[in-house]
Order: sequence, then structure tokens, then C-alpha cells
Amino acid sequence: MSAADNILSSSSTAASQNKRQSSPLRVSPVASTSSHRIRQDSTSSPPESSSGPKQRTRIQRACDACRNKRLKCEYERGSSTCIRCQKSSVLCQAIRPAPTDDRPRAKRHRSQKVSMERRDTRSPTPEDDDSSDESPYSSQGLEPRFLGSTSLSGLTALTLSLLPNSTRSDLNNLDDRYAHFRVALRSDDEAVLVGRGDMEDDRTRVKKKQRLNETVNVVENTGQRLGASVLKEGVIQSLIHSYRLNILPLSPILSLAELCSIEPSLGYALQSEHIGPPPPNPLPKSLTRLAVCTLAALSRQVPRHIYHSLFAQLTATLNGAEGSRLMRTSSLGNVQVLLLLSSSAEMHSSNTDQGGGLSWLRSGLAIRMAQDIGLHREIAQDTIPMQQINRRRRVWAACIISDRWYAISFGRPMAINLFDCDAAGPSIYADDIGHGVRAKEAPYQVHAEMAKLSILLGRVIRYTYSPLGMDITIDGQLQSLSDDLATWRHNIPNSLRFDPNVKGVFPGLLHLLATCVDFLFLRAFLKPIKPIPYQLVYRPEVSQWHDIVSHSAQAIKWCAAEGAYYLDTWFPVMYSLTWCFIVQLHSYVERRSPETMELIQMAESSLRQWAENVADEPNSDNAMRVLALVSLLSSAASRMNDPAKETNNTSNQVVVPSSAFSDFSGSPVDQFGWTSMISSNTQGLGNLAQAPP
Repeated sequence: MSAADNILSSSSTAASQNKRQSSPLRVSPVASTSSHRIRQDSTSSPPESSSGPKQRTRIQRACDACRNKRLKCEYERGSSTCIRCQKSSVLCQAIRPAPTDDRPRAKRHRSQKVSMERRDTRSPTPEDDDSSDESPYSSQGLEPRFLGSTSLSGLTALTLSLLPNSTRSDLNNLDDRYAHFRVALRSDDEAVLVGRGDMEDDRTRVKKKQRLNETVNVVENTGQRLGASVLKEGVIQSLIHSYRLNILPLSPILSLAELCSIEPSLGYALQSEHIGPPPPNPLPKSLTRLAVCTLAALSRQVPRHIYHSLFAQLTATLNGAEGSRLMRTSSLGNVQVLLLLSSSAEMHSSNTDQGGGLSWLRSGLAIRMAQDIGLHREIAQDTIPMQQINRRRRVWAACIISDRWYAISFGRPMAINLFDCDAAGPSIYADDIGHGVRAKEAPYQVHAEMAKLSILLGRVIRYTYSPLGMDITIDGQLQSLSDDLATWRHNIPNSLRFDPNVKGVFPGLLHLLATCVDFLFLRAFLKPIKPIPYQLVYRPEVSQWHDIVSHSAQAIKWCAAEGAYYLDTWFPVMYSLTWCFIVQLHSYVERRSPETMELIQMAESSLRQWAENVADEPNSDNAMRVLALVSLLSSAASRMNDPAKETNNTSNQVVVPSSAFSDFSGSPVDQFGWTSMISSNTQGLGNLAQAPP
């Protein structure tokens, strides 16, 4: 073999050996990487002269021009301009944000990231925080709402205990459904705490709220077009006329002149009536007009799509700049708008549970605004015009009415103490009619009588339903209150006196509310939660209970026949009707008469029709809760089928001791000097400072 052949054979042998040695490195990524590093280290400088392995150079981001054209961006070593920009003589910079990735996977990733950020920024709850059980100071979410013993939720347990066939499990199921937690108070009373969990857990409510938000967005975008179409059909004028005929005489938060200022067409229809001059300071016209129309649209006689449009537009307006100005500026016009909004819980947005009852909050804001501008004080007549004085008195009386009825319906404290006030009562005539001058028309007579009755209701709350109960009450106060309730009924004008054989809206309405106030006073003695203090010898007469049973039956029949409009638009009517329903429950436990059961079913039917009218609305929680409570009591009463097997419950009878009034003539004079504020010669309320808080 020649030398050349030896060289070729040796080289082929070496190549085959190298191939066999390198074959495992190709199948193992780890080995390949290690081999690559070894080769790099062998070609680099000696280890003693190197500070460490050489790191990989980070690739620069593409410039704006290359990124926009989706081209590869390459840079020369040591150059800050890419090769493509150098060739094109274009400014090479990378300052624009990255384009949005429209691929489905990227969209899902972005939505998940946003939802995670929202969940992180939300207030932590015990479920979200693993350390909530360890730390006593961790967040527990929104505090529960408080409802006192006079609220409909609070009185259900006490009333249910009177029915022999009722069980506590029925009430527990209802409490679980509406997150009611019944707690005992130090005053031996029972209150209800209403839990306010995460709204996202209730899918039904979320769907309703989404539908409401969609409607609000549509109205915000097409509000002008919607308003124009409604005005063409004359719906707005019809709603304002309905407010003028049905609501304004009962609750003249707006006078006839003020109503005509927001609806000029109404002035032409009332040329024969004395409406007075226009108000000296204007109202927030668009918001007032919207509140009036929405309140009138609550009636079941109005198509629901009209109410939906108005309610959505009202919600959008209150959440906007105009609503913000309403909440932060104290003025007489803003007080009037807030009182209009407080007329019904259905005037407010769907998240009333989280907001703590927006109707309650806005009513309180109206009262604080009224005190901020001094409506509770009497101003000399030579300081401002008589028209403005009467307007201030009328609006302040509306504040008192709202305060008293909200306090009793929620079982919470009153915001107005009449010891701090010296404003006179409202006039029954137009605002420009001076004191002592009589006019042919008295458009605000119902309002004046309603204000008197509300002041009496405030005394009932103070004497019998305060946390201290009747421990600080004396016999003179109770006797004076009982006499004033009877005097109010005796001195009511003939045009407002109730006659069951004569149809009349406002007489029946006052009769319903007065029956509620009478029973609230009598209930403190009928079934007291705690023993009556030993120093009190006053007891109601048995005839008072019989009168209340008779009056409540008349009120239930009237409401079923003529009270549907006010049941839809004014919250005290619903509350008073429920109390008349409870009076008949008491009577049925004693008598078991079929006529009483018919009245119970009639009252339940009226409340059911009211609740079902708003059952599909996002803000129907309050109505459905009331309906559930009434249905629970009615079903428990209907199970009392066999009177012979039941022993008559005599604990509900009024006990009148023989010495109840024997020493009353010698009793000490009222230590606070509280005297009756009602007289037959008083046109309005007289001086409110003479009445107790």
C-alpha cells in the first residue's frame, strides 16, 4: 500500500470515529447545549483571562417603521439605526405603542386580565382573603341595614306568634330568602338586620340590572329623540295632568304655579283657578319635569314601556352632572326635587340594597338641605314676600310628613325635632294669599290635615316606640295624645270627612292613614314587648279597639275600590294598608268570623296587585318582600280552619283597670309644657313649636 492510500484510510477512519462520537449529541438537547458551550469555551480566550461566560445579546425591539410593515428589523453592530431605515433615509425610532392583537386568544387573555384586576381592586371579603379567619380586623363587606320593630319585616314575627297554627320554620324560610337576621336589643325589642351580599352572586338580579343598564345607555344616546317622540304623543302632558289632579292636592311639594312653570300648557287649562304668581326662584326644570312624570307613571294605568323610558332617563340624569349638582347644592328647588324622588321606593335605581335604601337617604338629604336654608325657622313677613313665606312653610311641612312616615316604616329615628323649630304650619290657600285672608278655593287643605296627622304620628313614635319605651313617658303625655287623636278626627273639615257610602278619594285616604296611626298608638298597650312601667296608669278604652277594627275594615274596602293609584305612587299608603291588614288578623284570632277572613284576603289581594305590577322591574325587591311577608301571615291565618279545636286567645284583649283615670285630674301637669296644637280655628298647623317632637 502506498503512502497516499495510508493517508486516505487513516483520514476516513478518523472521520468515522468522529461521526460516532458526535451522534449522541444530536439526539440530546442537553448534550447538544453542553457541547456547544464546550466548543465556545475552546475557541475563546483562556479561562484565567476571562471574567465569565459570555452572555447572549438581547435583541432590540423593532422600530416603528418596521413594526408597522411587519418586517424584520436588523441593526448593525454599534448602530442605533436599523438597516432598512438607513437605506430608506427614514427616522428610526421606537416610541409608538404596540398594535392591538386581534386574534381570539389575545382577546380572551385581555378580558381575563381586566377581570382579575377588577377583582383585585374590589374590597376583600372573607371568601377572597385566606387570612380573614386569623385577623379580627379584616374587611367584612357592607354593613347590614337596620330595620326596627315598626317596620313590616320587624312586626312579622310578633304578629305570626299570635296565630296558633303558624310555625317558626315558615318565618325562617322567608328570612333565609331575603337575608333577614333577627337580633334582640337591649330594650327587649327585636330588630331585623338585612344582609347585603355581593350582587354578583344573585344571577337573577344581575340580569335585571344588566337590562336596566342597557336601557339607560340607550336613553343616554337617544334621549333627545325619545323625548321628542313622547312629546308628540302627548304623554308628558297627560302625566303632568295626572300629577296635578291626583298627587298635588295630597302632597303639594310643587304648587300649581310651580307646576305650570315646568309645563306651560297646564296654565291654559287652569285659567279659571287662582294659581298664584310664578315662583320667585326657579326650579331645576328638566329634572323636576322628569321626576313628576316618572312619579305619575308608577300608576298601573300607565303602560310599562313609558315608565321604563322615564325611569331609565331619570336614573341616567341622577347619575350625571345634573344629579351631582342636585346633591351638593342647598336650595329650595333642590329640596322639592328630593322630596319628589322620596315619594316612592320605585323612583330609585336597582341597587337600593347596596345603597342602604336610596329613598331613605334622599329623604334625609332633603331634610338637611331644608335645615341648611332655614326652612325650620319662621321669618318675619317684612323680610321676604308672603308668597315665599308660604312656599317655605308648605315645603317644610312636606319634610315633616316624609320624616315621620319614613321613620315609622323603617323603624328608625326621626330626623326632625320640633323643639328646634318655630315655623308655622302650611296655609290651605295659594301661596300669595296672606294670613287671615280667606279665598274661595283651598287647594292645600289635604296637605294641612296630613301634616297635623304626621305630627301626631311623631308623638306616637316618641312616646311608645323609642328605645327607652315608655320608661320616660308620663300619663299626661299619653292622655293628651289620645285626646289629640280624637280631636283631629272631630275637627276634620266636612269635605274631607270619610263616609263609607260616598265615594271620595282624599277622605278615604286620610281615613286609611289615621287608622294606621290610631293602631300604632294602641298596639303599645295591646301586646307590649316589655311590661308597661308601673308609674303609668293610663290604659286605652275597649271602645277604641272596636273603633279601630271597624275603621280598618272600611279602609281596606276603600283601598280595594279606589286606592290603587295611591298604592302605586305614595309609600305611606302601602304601609298603612298593611297595618290595617294586621288589625284584621288580630280580630280574626279573637272572632274567627268569615267576614274578617274576607277582609284579610281583600287586603292581601290589593297588596299582591301592587307588587305584581312591578314584579319584573329591577327595583322590585321592596315590593316582593312586602308581598312575601303578607302572604306568610295570610296563609298562617287561613290554616285556622276549625275554631272549635282552638282556644280563644284572650291575651290580645285590651285590659282597662278600674283605676285607670281615677286620679288623672290630680296628676302633675305635663312637665315639658306639651299642649295640644290642634284647634278648630286653626287654618294650618298653628305654631309647630307647641307640638312635641
